[in-house]
Amino acid sequence: MKPNILGKQDDEPAHIKWGPPNRYRGPKIRKKIPHKKIIVVLNILIAVIGFPSIAHEADVEKPYYPWDYGTIKAPIILETEITPPEREVQVVTGYGNGSCVPYARERTGILLYGRASGFLAKATSSGYTTGTSPVVGAMMITSEGPGHVAVVESVSSSTVRISEQNYIGLYVVGERTLEIDDPVIQGYIY
Repeated sequence: MKPNILGKQDDEPAHIKWGPPNRYRGPKIRKKIPHKKIIVVLNILIAVIGFPSIAHEADVEKPYYPWDYGTIKAPIILETEITPPEREVQVVTGYGNGSCVPYARERTGILLYGRASGFLAKATSSGYTTGTSPVVGAMMITSEGPGHVAVVESVSSSTVRISEQNYIGLYVVGERTLEIDDPVIQGYIY
């Protein structure tokens, strides 16, 4: 007898299933377990596992709690503080958008806005004096990146010490020393 399209013989009950048509191994009979027996077994398991007092007292170990079980006081939780390593830069969030221009403008009082690359031309048209000699407190214009500004902090016979924002990173204020005749220096605004 061959199974029909639905996988069973026309005269067979619904609880008999046939295997795939290409590998016929005979009927697979599912054994039906009455649901009442399953419920009874589950109730017994729940009673023994879920409620140990129903089981034999001698077979059940009482758990050890290191705290007072009657008032449910939790044990002490220890907290540790992780400290980042020391760095030699100062993070300041008070200078505009974190770029070099707001920092230099705030520190020098020279009120120029826009890109640093055009500051020398803007400075002369705005009434500021420009030059090629470093002076403490002046705004230095460099050709680094799309243009960069810094503040002159100290001057020696061959070097100029500057402070700047956004050379190391956004909002990061740092200091460095340049040679007075460094080719990146375009000029100074006083």
